[in-house]
Amino acid sequence: NGKLTLTVEDISKSRPKSQEVTEALEKKKGIEESDIVSKLMYEISFTRICKMMVVEAGQSLRVSIGYPAGITYENLKDYEIKAYHFSRNEDDEITGVDELNVTATPYGLVIICNSFSPFEIVALKPGTTGSGGTPAAPSLAVATDGNGKVTYGDSVEAVGAAGIVEMKKDVTFTIKPNTGYVIDEVTLGGKVLTVSKDNTVTVKADEVNAAGGLLEVEFISEEVRAVDEKAGMTPVEPEHPAPEAPEPEPKPEPKPEPEPEKLPFADVPADAWYYANVKYAYDNGLMNGTAEDGSSFSPDDKTTRGQLVTILWRLSGSLIVNRDNTFQDVPANEYYTNAVKWAANNGIVTGYDDTAFGPGDPVTREQMATILQRYVVYRGKSAAGSTSALNGFPDAGKVSDWSRAGMQWACSNGIITGTAGSDGAVILDPAGSATRVQVAAMLQRLCEKYSLI
Repeated sequence: NGKLTLTVEDISKSRPKSQEVTEALEKKKGIEESDIVSKLMYEISFTRICKMMVVEAGQSLRVSIGYPAGITYENLKDYEIKAYHFSRNEDDEITGVDELNVTATPYGLVIICNSFSPFEIVALKPGTTGSGGTPAAPSLAVATDGNGKVTYGDSVEAVGAAGIVEMKKDVTFTIKPNTGYVIDEVTLGGKVLTVSKDNTVTVKADEVNAAGGLLEVEFISEEVRAVDEKAGMTPVEPEHPAPEAPEPEPKPEPKPEPEPEKLPFADVPADAWYYANVKYAYDNGLMNGTAEDGSSFSPDDKTTRGQLVTILWRLSGSLIVNRDNTFQDVPANEYYTNAVKWAANNGIVTGYDDTAFGPGDPVTREQMATILQRYVVYRGKSAAGSTSALNGFPDAGKVSDWSRAGMQWACSNGIITGTAGSDGAVILDPAGSATRVQVAAMLQRLCEKYSLI
């Protein structure tokens, strides 16, 4: 029936708005500016272009955002992280401040919204007046795809499409698919969990933080599951055995397949190791040729930062973002302008600083890993990685601190597999540039891993 866009806008640098929020926090919660180590302020709103309202009162949305500056998942224990929503009256004046549940994960913070703007995420000094202290129990964000619900506790409290549970002890969740659906997959921080025959799954409190703090439940229609089982595809949950297969139907005579359409690039030979990767990127509209007549791909050219965000922008539908561009080195009418604005608005890129993005700079392999990890989170997927994923590479110590989580994720999930060093050893080469064919290969792995196309 149309299109619904959720906009998350950083208002930290808008002095009138940020000052209003800061004063309200001090007045309503007793938290002074000097108590705040770092903070983020957001306006969260909807742009609705459709015939009917699809978000009704009482529904909620799960929003994933990054950490405030200087705060990471590793140093989180040194601070108290709080999230607040500021309600307004008809005159647009702040009248109330409500504290929200916030869940920390290795790849960002998760808040559950059932009302809109503005919001503030603050990192406080431990023991700050009015903070109420940080709960000892870890929090678990629970999300479904909307085709069923998750319940827990003796009171059968519904979690529904999104919710946060304080993990004071091990919790057993009951999963209830909607009519016509069955459970497809249950993951904790990206790790697939086993569901019992009675449709329950137990999450241990001590596993929540280590696994990423996000429980995702996906369902599949019974019709699709039946087709999968008939085709011999194994269901995710072994406790739900497939029904006895019917007698196979006689197969029709196979028709000769048409010749696959060849690439138009003269510099991408059919026997090159990267031919299939380039064809995937070209066929799906992610990457084009470099020559005006479209006859060249320039496989060994370095990929720029502007080119990478443009590729991800195309993958997301080439959305137009109505917001000011803060990067002084991103002109108004370049091919990458809308892409950079979109990526910055959604936390996929942050730039070198508030005014410099470097669109023409070659993107490094560690920059690309971090950007792709943020993009996966933007698409609502789990982007957790193993802390030991880099151990086998001789240059693991050269990975920058800011990109370590991204590189761990990329290596854990097969997005980055290493490259040959000068001595023949397989290395990460984190500061090395990514060629166009390397980017094509990583994009295909990413899209197939997370079903993005």
